Amino acid sequence: MMKFSVILCLFYFLTIVPAEGQSLLPPVYEIKSDTGFTQLGDAYWQMLEDSAGVYTLEQVMKSPIQEKFHANPSKVQGWGYIPVVHYWQRARLKNNTGKDIRIVFTTFQQQVDLYVIYPDGKQEHSLTGWFVPESKKDRPFHSKNAIDLKIRNGQELTIYKKAKIDIRRMLINYSFSFYGYEDFIENSYVVEPKFSGDTRGAFVAGMLILAFFINLFFFSIVREKIYIYYAIFLLFEGLWYLGQSTPYLSTIDPATYEYMDYMLFNTACFFAITQFVRHFLKTFQYYPFLDKAIIVFLIAHILFFNSLMFINFFDSYELRGITELVQGTIFGLLMLSLLLAFLLPQKERDKFTTLSIIAALPAFLVWTCLYTLGSVGRFMFIRNPEILKIQKIPNFLQSLASNVTFIEMVCVAWFVLLFSWILLQKYALLRKQLTLQALEKERERSELMKEQKIILEKQVEERTAALTQSIEDLKSTQKQLIESEKMASLGELTAGIAHEIQNPLNFVNNFSDLNAELLDELKNELTSGNHNEALLIADDIKQNEQKINHHGKRADAIVKGMLQHSRSSSGKTEATDINALANEYLNLSYHGLRAKDKSFNATLKTDFDQNIGQITIVPQDIGRVILNLITNAFYAVKDKKIQNAEGYEPTVTVSTKKINDAVEISVSDNGKGIPQKVLDKIFQPFFTTKPAGEGTGLGLSLSYDIVKAHGGEIKVETKEGEGTTFFILLPKSSK
Repeated sequence: MMKFSVILCLFYFLTIVPAEGQSLLPPVYEIKSDTGFTQLGDAYWQMLEDSAGVYTLEQVMKSPIQEKFHANPSKVQGWGYIPVVHYWQRARLKNNTGKDIRIVFTTFQQQVDLYVIYPDGKQEHSLTGWFVPESKKDRPFHSKNAIDLKIRNGQELTIYKKAKIDIRRMLINYSFSFYGYEDFIENSYVVEPKFSGDTRGAFVAGMLILAFFINLFFFSIVREKIYIYYAIFLLFEGLWYLGQSTPYLSTIDPATYEYMDYMLFNTACFFAITQFVRHFLKTFQYYPFLDKAIIVFLIAHILFFNSLMFINFFDSYELRGITELVQGTIFGLLMLSLLLAFLLPQKERDKFTTLSIIAALPAFLVWTCLYTLGSVGRFMFIRNPEILKIQKIPNFLQSLASNVTFIEMVCVAWFVLLFSWILLQKYALLRKQLTLQALEKERERSELMKEQKIILEKQVEERTAALTQSIEDLKSTQKQLIESEKMASLGELTAGIAHEIQNPLNFVNNFSDLNAELLDELKNELTSGNHNEALLIADDIKQNEQKINHHGKRADAIVKGMLQHSRSSSGKTEATDINALANEYLNLSYHGLRAKDKSFNATLKTDFDQNIGQITIVPQDIGRVILNLITNAFYAVKDKKIQNAEGYEPTVTVSTKKINDAVEISVSDNGKGIPQKVLDKIFQPFFTTKPAGEGTGLGLSLSYDIVKAHGGEIKVETKEGEGTTFFILLPKSSK
C-alpha cells in the first residue's frame, strides 16, 4: 500500500509540472483558413525584451527567463514603443483547416531568427531581415524579407521569433501575423501597389540621369560651375531613387547599400545642391556672411549625417535620438539659409532668380520638414513614449510615412523640371552672349590683323632691303674670299713657277751667249773665205736657235699656265691631259714649298694610268682642286716631320686610274691623318685644322663645289696618325 501511494504521488508530480510549464505559454491559435492575412490577437502571443541581445533559444525556453514573457505592454491598435533593440516573441499555432497548409511570416526588422518547435521536440531555424544579405537568407523570397512554413493538418507548432529592431524606426508594429502562401505571392509579385511606386521611382531616376548628361554637355560648352554642380546633384539623386525603386541594390549587400545611401548618395546630393545654390545666386559675392554660414552648416551636416550610420552599431535609441536631433537642427538651419539666399534682394536679380524661388521652395520645405521635424519627432518619442497613446498620432504617422516619399518625389521632380528649364534658358542666353563676345573678339582681331599686316608689310620691306644688302655684301665678301684663296694658292705656286721658269731661261741665256761667240767665228771664217767652215758654224747657230726657241716656248707655257690659274674661270670645258695636269701641279707645289723652306724634303710618287687619255673638264678649276689637295698633303707630312724627325720619310703620292667611264684621281700622304671627330666638318666653309693665319678654311669647300659642278664626287679616307687619301671621281665627259 505504501508503494502504491508513492507511485501515485510521483505520477501526480510528473503531470502537474508540465501543466504548470504549459500554462506559461500563450493559448493555441487555431488556423482555420490558409488564405489572406492573419493577425493574432494580443492574447495569443507574448514578447520578451532582450536588452543585450544575448539570449539563446534554450535560455528563453527554460526558467527563469521563460517566466519573463508577457503580453504587448504598450500598444495602440498594434503599434507600440519599447526602448530596446532586441526582443523575442512566441506563439502556438495549430492547423485546423482539414488539409496541409503553407504560411509565410514577413518582417520589417533588421534581422529575424525564426525557430519552429515541432511536437516531437525537433527544432528548425530560419533567418531573414532587411540587413541580412540575400545569399544568407533561408528560403529567400526575391527582394522580400519572409520565411515560409509548412504545417500538416492537425499539427501544433510552437513559434519563437528573435528580432533585432532597426533603430531608425521609432514606431514598431508589435504584432504576430502571417500570410497564406498563395496570397503572399500574389500580393508581393502580382498586384502589390509598391510596383507602381517602383515604376514612378524608376521613371524619376531615368529623368534625373538624362538631365545629368544634358547639364554635363552644357558645362562642357559654357564652363559654368552651376552646371557641373547641378549635374552631380542630378546623378546622385537619380541613383538614390534607382536604389529605392530597385530592390537589387539593397538586398544583395545591405551594408554596402547603407554606406552608399548615407555617405555617397545623400552626402553628395546635398553637397552638390548647396554648391549649386551658392554659385547660382552668387552668395559669396553678394552675401559673404550668409555664404560662410551656409558652408559651416553644410560641413556640420555632412559630419553628423554620416555619423548616424556608425551610431547604428551602438544599438542605442538615446544616442541616435540626440544625434538625429542635432543633425536635423543643423540641416534645418542649412535649408533655411539656402531659402534665405533665394529670398534676399539681389543687385542683379532677373527672371531666372525669381523663377528659381518657385522651383526651390517646395523641395526645400519638404526636405526641412522631412529631416528636421522628423528628427525632432523621433527624439520626442524616445523621451516620452506615452505620446503614442494618443489615438490619432500613430495613424497620422503611418499615413504620412506612406505618402512622404511620393510627396518628396513630386517636389524633386518639380525642382528638377523647373531648374532644368531655367538652366536651359540661361544656357541659351550664355551661348548668345558668348557668340556676341566671339563676334566682337573676331572684329577686334580683324582690325588688329589689318594693323599688324600694315606693320608687317613695312617690316618685311625694311628687312627685305636689309637682307638684299646683306646678300650683296655677302656675295662681295665671298668673292673676295674666293679671290683671296686663289691668290693664296697662287702664292704657293710662285716659288715653284720661278724655279720652273729659271731652267728654260738658263738654257736661253747660255745658248744666246754661245751663238754670239759662234757669230764672231762665222765672221772670221767668211773673211778668211773658208765657206765650208762657215756653213758648219751656221748649222750650229741654227741648232742653238732651235733650242732657244724650245726653251722659250716652255717658259711661255709656264707663264700662260700661271695666268690661267690666276684669272677667273671661264667655265668652258676643254679636253685636258689629266696626268700632265696632275704632274705639273705636283711639281709646282713641291718646288714652291721648297722655295720657302730649303730644309724640307719629301718623296714624290706618281702612278698615272696612261690609258686614260684626255677628259673634258675646266682645267683651271680642277687644277685648283688638285693643287689644294697636294698642298694640304705637303702641309700634313711637313707637320708630322717636325714632330717625328727620326725615322720618318715624308711621302706624297698622286695617282690616276680609269674606272669605267670615269677617272679617279687620288692624292695620298703619310701625315698625321684627320681626327674622326672633325671628319664630317672638313668640307664646311671656313673650317680648318691649321693654326690661325695659315688657312682660310675655304680650300676644301671650294674643291667640293668644283667637283660637284663637274658631276663628280670627292671622298676622303683617313686613319689618325697614319695618313690621309683624297679621291676625286670625275666623268670623262664632264657636265
